[in-house]
Amino acid sequence: MKKSGQPGIDFVKLILEKAILEVNPNYSQIEEDFPVELSVKVKRELDKSQKLLKVNLNVSLFEGTENPPLRVSVLIAGYFSVKKDEDVGRLDEFSNIQAPAFVFPFAREVIANLTMRSGYPPLLIPPMNLVSLIGKSHKKRKAGKGS
Repeated sequence: MKKSGQPGIDFVKLILEKAILEVNPNYSQIEEDFPVELSVKVKRELDKSQKLLKVNLNVSLFEGTENPPLRVSVLIAGYFSVKKDEDVGRLDEFSNIQAPAFVFPFAREVIANLTMRSGYPPLLIPPMNLVSLIGKSHKKRKAGKGS
């Protein structure tokens, strides 16, 4: 399946590499609405010789929460490519924000489907401005390197 995410950049494939759902048998519902803690981690691997970018998006729910109803973690890999050697730099730039934002809706879908089968209502993660979230995190990392 090839789709163009940006001129010269092709979306090659998407792979669900890991999906973990752990239901907490000791959880007793205290509040009707339980705040959802969401963690997003991004890892990028650019193979310049193959002109291929792999972006791993690890989305976890309730990672640091004490006694949550459940814990969920999904790892999804998105693969992107370019045809021309001179476009590899654009692929590197694309990897910072746009590629993870492209993969995130698939993680939301997997989480909704997993939690739907857990005995709890499905967790529907609302659309988020992942570009802004990752952009802020990216700027903090750059600022930390500069000092």
